[in-house]
Amino acid sequence: MCIYELEIKDVKFKVSVIDDADVIDKKISELSGMLFKMRRVVGFDVKFNSQTRIAEMLILSAANLCLAIQLCRLSRIPESVTNFLADRTICFVGFGVDKKTASIHGKTGYPRNCDTGIDLGHLAARVLKKPKLIGLTGIAELAKEVGIDYNSLSNKEIEAVTPPNWNAWVFTDKQVLHAVEEARGCYIVADKLLSLLN
Repeated sequence: MCIYELEIKDVKFKVSVIDDADVIDKKISELSGMLFKMRRVVGFDVKFNSQTRIAEMLILSAANLCLAIQLCRLSRIPESVTNFLADRTICFVGFGVDKKTASIHGKTGYPRNCDTGIDLGHLAARVLKKPKLIGLTGIAELAKEVGIDYNSLSNKEIEAVTPPNWNAWVFTDKQVLHAVEEARGCYIVADKLLSLLN
């Protein structure tokens, strides 16, 4: 496991890149424990191998913690992960959540799926009552709708830091930031959206 301490807009958070089932169990337990004290929303993303399109990394983000689980280094996804994704009390937010959960479903060996996943654009459209937001896939655009200044990496920066696959032993800080950026941004915007319902 490698731990990265990163910062976006003066907000520090930790990313654990994990490829060991026992450590994954502990980190999922830690993330679950955090969710009992806060809004039960988790940013969700899956990173794919650029050539094979096989799911290689599962990203989960909430509060100041991100888990980057290297699926490609596991013979089987731990039951703690499948149970976590099947928890109907947690709202998993990302882009293309249904397709991404289906991409890891075959590797789990369990008949469970993420039933409470929602696309960020759809969530924003429902909460803000703006149908035009359905289908939007830009975090910066959706963040602006809720008053958050969010600058994501440019396409040029993404190309410069994206590895051809996500099974490396070590990543640079920028590569990890790119890996978790979508899940992290989805968590931040979704948390703000859900706070508007209170």
